[in-house]
Amino acid sequence: MQLFFLCFSLLFSFSIKADSLWSLDHGDTSLTKYSVNNKKLSISFGKGESPTKDWRERYRKLKEKGQKIENYPFQWKLVELESGKMLSQSKTLDKLFYGASTTKIMVGSAFLQTVDNAYSSKYFQDLLNMIVVSSNPAWRTVQYATGGDNMERGRLEVHSFTQHLGLTRTRAFWGYSSTMNGLHGNEINVSEFTEFMQKLYRGEFYGSELIFKIMLSGQKGYDMAKRFLPTDVMIANKGGRYDGPTTNPDTGRRTNPDGSNFTVRVRHQALILRYDQKDYSMVIFSDLGKEIDLSVMAYGLFKEHIISQ
Repeated sequence: MQLFFLCFSLLFSFSIKADSLWSLDHGDTSLTKYSVNNKKLSISFGKGESPTKDWRERYRKLKEKGQKIENYPFQWKLVELESGKMLSQSKTLDKLFYGASTTKIMVGSAFLQTVDNAYSSKYFQDLLNMIVVSSNPAWRTVQYATGGDNMERGRLEVHSFTQHLGLTRTRAFWGYSSTMNGLHGNEINVSEFTEFMQKLYRGEFYGSELIFKIMLSGQKGYDMAKRFLPTDVMIANKGGRYDGPTTNPDTGRRTNPDGSNFTVRVRHQALILRYDQKDYSMVIFSDLGKEIDLSVMAYGLFKEHIISQ
């Protein structure tokens, strides 16, 4: 009987803590007091657009290829956060992708390890700009600040942060490291990014709650995965888009065997969403270059594994 009440108490405490995440209040401050691009911050929801007529067939094909083809350039994982239960995943979760802007939440998390009070930091607005509207100049500024106004030390701090979390193959820093043998930053995989999202949600590192709430107030929000989700679904998210040349994370080279540039067509999104008082982590990484794929996959996973429960 005592064990029952202990388990019940732990679950109840977790539920209360989880509920407190889904507002923009943080400590004695509310993020609603802040603006990005002259727009007051507010909670992000699904867009509620009507899905395309072919969404079911597109979802079926993406899911079939992702679960059958090794290293298919479209990978995902859906987890129910309270229980940790995996609801759906693709075949090759450790496939490496260029991260684009998704890693900005990791850079922001590393930055918070270096300050006592984020709100009093002269870089706080840059932190908001970097995550809420995915500003690239703010991204470089925050990494620079993380290193004590030194970009390379910032890279080292970001890398140390993700390594300390056990994300051994993640390269969350921006650029190339001059002190780590030219190590290329911004390389991610679904497996470790999902682990990071769970640690963020559970408050397993300093500043995690603030990063979550900034993600919850996303304006730009990368509406790719949010497009068809209902308007009563609250969403904390970070996405990334990039078309162009980069370093191949598998070979460490910027060229293909034929000498041509290695290029990517990144469309990524990592979400924590709340529906019917339950919370889920959904990570979708794509190198197929089509935003509709993320819209369809997110909606299909929601319909098949969340709304049907």
